[in-house]
Amino acid sequence: MAFFNDLVYDAALDYISSNCDKIHFCSQEPTTYTEAATTYTLGNKAAPTFSALADGDTDGRKLPVDEYVDGVATGTGTATHLALVDEGNSRLLHTVPITPNRGITSGDALSVQGFDIVFRDAT
Repeated sequence: MAFFNDLVYDAALDYISSNCDKIHFCSQEPTTYTEAATTYTLGNKAAPTFSALADGDTDGRKLPVDEYVDGVATGTGTATHLALVDEGNSRLLHTVPITPNRGITSGDALSVQGFDIVFRDAT
């Protein structure tokens, strides 16, 4: 059995909230910054906001990503993932599947319901 102090999870989640400066809607799951920001992007939201770190709903720790309604579609296709990136340092920080997948048309406004990034307790 493994153990991580909440401070370990919080450090990683703090890094995401402090450095994520854009969220991309992607046509497939990116594994690099370039794939997220260029190859698979269908649109984005600059300057996403985050709520305070908290205990996870089941266990562990979570970082709530706030809802937004002012993203911009720059391409047309089906979005399957969100990619949180650090644009200033060209880093892919985290990906999240979109369920169900979402059709996007260039020029549309993009919105996302709030969601949580969760680190579950180690077992």
